[in-house]
Order: sequence, then structure tokens, then C-alpha cells
Amino acid sequence: MSFYASNDRIYITNSSGKVIFDTNKPMPHIIQTVSATVSVTFPEIPVSIKRGMTNMGPSMMCARDEYQCKNEYVCNWDPMLGQYVCGYEWVCNWVAVPYDRYLVWDVFDYKALEWEKTHEIATIENGLEADFLLVKAVATRTLQGELADIGGLPCGLPLGQTFVANNTSIIECMSDIRDGSPWMTRIMSVFVEGGKVKVQFKHSNRAFESVSAWDYMECSWIGFPPVAPGMPPPPKGKSAFTFDLNIVIGKFTK
Repeated sequence: MSFYASNDRIYITNSSGKVIFDTNKPMPHIIQTVSATVSVTFPEIPVSIKRGMTNMGPSMMCARDEYQCKNEYVCNWDPMLGQYVCGYEWVCNWVAVPYDRYLVWDVFDYKALEWEKTHEIATIENGLEADFLLVKAVATRTLQGELADIGGLPCGLPLGQTFVANNTSIIECMSDIRDGSPWMTRIMSVFVEGGKVKVQFKHSNRAFESVSAWDYMECSWIGFPPVAPGMPPPPKGKSAFTFDLNIVIGKFTK
């Protein structure tokens, strides 16, 4: 390895003679450091209850006694005439009438949602334009969201530990438990725009129905409750985080 210095140029070669450091090439240098604490609350996902049902047909399990009258042709013995007298008359009785029995099931129906929020962290000094950022962050989750099927949302960050947050970091995500296809993603991006350092949070989820379902059998004449018995309130996924950011703003020499 050899070191050379000549006028305003410094360069170093390795044992093969290849230049591995050269001040004639753009060199990175730090123009500013910034520390900031940013908090974000990711939104609830709109959700309703979706119902399905199958008519199992008339069932004696759904029978109820009803007082019914029919105009029947009957014959009664008339002792005055000494003979049977026949004719139509109303005959009323209590009858067990079977009604339709239904299999009913309810699921959580989540709506698609796109959301974003941007915070301005700092203005780059002296009107300089940054060429790169080096970002270290520590994340604290102050509220863990929940969604159906998966429960508490998994976090893609090492909470409470320093991690590199250059470009985009996945904060939380959730996938279909059946095939792994993505349902929801939350990310953080740190970038420079218009001479300012910014952090942006984004939430995106597609519409999906929960795999979990609550079902029951009910008779049509009784009616159906608003939700299946034993069905819990829908978890809506609201989460909150605080990020401590240490940002190095850099530029390359010309």
C-alpha cells in the first residue's frame, strides 16, 4: 500500500497498484447533524360486521304452537234426527308449525385505507443541498394495535435498540394467515426535500375479511341479533410510536 500527496491531491494505492482512495473523486463530508424526537399515531382501520346465512329449511327444532282454524267437512250424530248430519264447519286446534332454521355467521369486514403524515425535522444550514443522510433511530411503541386473526400487531423494528433508518423502515405489518399475502403495512421514511429534512409515516391496507368467524343456529320466527353471540368488538389496529432520531447530513465534494 502506498500513500501519495501532491499539491491538492491525496491518493492511496493497494499492493496491486490500484487506487483505493483519491481526493480527486467526490469525497463525503458531514455538513450538519440533527437530533429530533417524533411521535406518530397510526389510524384505526374502518371495520364493520359482515353476515352470511344459509337456510337449512323447515325444522321441528324451530316449531311453535299456533292456534289454527280450518273449514272442514265433518259429520256429527244428531240424536233428534237419529242420523248423522254432515256439512262444513270451522275446526280450531293448537298445531306445532315448523319454521325455517338458519345457519348464521359473522366476520369482521375491514375497509381499504391509505394514510400518511409528514413531519419537518430541520432546515439544512447555509442553503446547502444534502447528497445523503445517515440515520440512527430508537423506537418506542406506546400503543400496540390489534387486528382480527393475528391479535397484537408484530413490529418490524428492534424496539428500544438503535437501528439504521436510512431510506424506508417497516414499522408494522400483517399478512393473511392462510397464504401470507399482505394485508397491512406501516412504514417510516427519512429524506431531504426542498432543503429540509423530513420524516414521513405511511399506512396502507387493502380491504379484507377476517378468517375468524362466529356462527350460530337461529329460527326465522325468533329473528337475528345484531351480532353473533360471543362475538367480541372488532379490533381496529390503532398503534402509536415515538422515535428518537440522530441524523447525519452529508455532501460529496465536487
